[in-house]
Amino acid sequence: MTHGAGPLAVIERINKATSEHDIHALADCFTSDYESIWPIHPARSFGGVDQVRRNWGQIFEAVPDVRS
Repeated sequence: MTHGAGPLAVIERINKATSEHDIHALADCFTSDYESIWPIHPARSFGGVDQVRRNWGQIFEAVPDVRS
């Protein structure tokens, strides 16, 4: 699938996927080498799309009305 590549296009895709609880579309917004680094909480740092999918799956379950 071809997506717009600019920052605004990515933000719009993340917003739409989050609001629709579309875990697959949301995961598609991240590259395979994605790293989430939390300097103040290093134990929370992680990498990879699979972990993005797991984290957001838990959020969607725990907060069924989450919207962005």
